[in-house]
Amino acid sequence: MTKYTQPLWLLIAIGLLVGLTACGGAQPAAPGANQTEVESKEAAPAQQAEPTATPAEEAVEEVEAEAEQPEAEAPATEAAASAETDDDTGDLISAAETQSETAAAAEMPARQYGLIVSQLNDKGFNDLAWAGMQQVVAELGVAVQFAQDTNPATAQARIKQFINHGYDGIVAVGLEYGPAVKTAAQVHPDVPFAIVDFPNQTANDRGLLFDVDEPAFMAGYLAAGMSQSGVVCTYGGRKIPPVMIFMVGFEHGVAYYNQQNQAEVQLLGWQTDPANPSGGEGVFAGNFTDQNFGRAIAEEFAAPGCDIIFPVAGGVGLGTAEVAEENGLTLIGVDADQSLSNPDYADLYLTSVIKHIDQVVFEAVS
Repeated sequence: MTKYTQPLWLLIAIGLLVGLTACGGAQPAAPGANQTEVESKEAAPAQQAEPTATPAEEAVEEVEAEAEQPEAEAPATEAAASAETDDDTGDLISAAETQSETAAAAEMPARQYGLIVSQLNDKGFNDLAWAGMQQVVAELGVAVQFAQDTNPATAQARIKQFINHGYDGIVAVGLEYGPAVKTAAQVHPDVPFAIVDFPNQTANDRGLLFDVDEPAFMAGYLAAGMSQSGVVCTYGGRKIPPVMIFMVGFEHGVAYYNQQNQAEVQLLGWQTDPANPSGGEGVFAGNFTDQNFGRAIAEEFAAPGCDIIFPVAGGVGLGTAEVAEENGLTLIGVDADQSLSNPDYADLYLTSVIKHIDQVVFEAVS
């Protein structure tokens, strides 16, 4: 063995030791941008969309889309188990569905109120109710949420979900929800209810009714006096008392104008008949949402010379506005000042028979 053997082996041993230390003690690489983004999304709490006084169509679609998502898994608490047992209809509202019960309790305001409507964006009846709820948010500092349901048969399920989510009160918009509100009010006597266009039924529900026959009378008198053709007309969404009261008032206003002015202005679309069990005969679209009916009815009225139309039909009347513009007809709005709520056709409106649903809903919740 030469004099260099021992130092050579020593150098080899040191090299192996340094290599093993470097391999075993290496630190993991820092997370990349993608990993950071995923973690931040998981950590962010679920947010509710901020409501607006008159929701845009996109906002409504977003709420409906959220309702179609599967319900987030909740902690196995007694309250969660109760909600799962009672609520077997799927997600119908979008309030705090993706939050745990603990997080929802910590983040939601002290009080929450729900609104059940058939369909928003009608620029009148339903939108006014939602505007009233927005006033509740602004002036009373509570949380509100809406659920859309065109089928009154499933309204009970929506009411149940509001209650299961801890809502303090519920407002329903339209007499078709009367049976569901009565049943729920009897089952939950400590929860206050209100319903638009339907009388009180129990000790804990409040009917919100409106005297619209008088302003409708004035609109009929005005229409008869302003008509150039001597023919005015009206039609309804459905043949129900809250619609017919507008049409009868309008009819009486036209008749009074004729009486006072020895005129013969003709009214199409409604005729009171005491012999008829329903009070008379008229033209009705059969719904409050399909604008195609509003177009078709307006075209039929235009043919015999009607020049002023009073639609009492919610969103259906928006279709009439299109035909009115094409044929040089004049409109009378309903529920809201539709020269403001339907600004694209503002110049077509002679006047509007205003029904202060927003104010009454706000007062009821207050």
